[in-house]
Amino acid sequence: MASLTGLALDYVALAERTEQLEESNVELRGYTHALSHNLGEPIERVSNFLKLVKRRLHGQLDTQTRRLFELRRREAEQLAIRVMELRVLALVDRQAMRVTPIDLNVLLVQVHHILAPLTRGRQIEWLVADLPKVKGTRCCGKCSWSCWPLY
Repeated sequence: MASLTGLALDYVALAERTEQLEESNVELRGYTHALSHNLGEPIERVSNFLKLVKRRLHGQLDTQTRRLFELRRREAEQLAIRVMELRVLALVDRQAMRVTPIDLNVLLVQVHHILAPLTRGRQIEWLVADLPKVKGTRCCGKCSWSCWPLY
C-alpha cells in the first residue's frame, strides 16, 4: 500500500511539473515571437537604408568604403535570417513533424558554409569523420538550416 501511495505522489508531482513546463513553453514561445517582430522591423530599416546609401553614393565611394558597405549589408541580411529563424522557432511545435532520414554530412557542409565568414582569415582545421544518418524532420526552408535533427 505504501508503494502505491508513493507512486501516486510521484505521478502528481510529475503532472504538476509537466504543467509548469508547458506554461513556461507558452511564455517562451510568446517571448520569442514578440522578440522576432521587435527586431525584424529595425533590421529591415537598416538594410533598406544601406541599400539606399549604396545606390546614391555608389560611384563616389572608394573601394574600401564599398567593401565595408557590402560587409554591413551581408551582416544585416544574416541578422534578418536569424530573426526569421526566431519566428520559425516560435511556431515549431505547431508544425506537423514528418520524420525522414537526415544526412549529417550534408548538415555539416551547411554549418561550415554558415560559419565561413566568421572563420575567414583564421587557421582552423576541421577534423570530421563520416557522419551517420539520423531521423529528423525537414525544416520549413525559411531559415538557414535544412533540418532539425531528432536525437
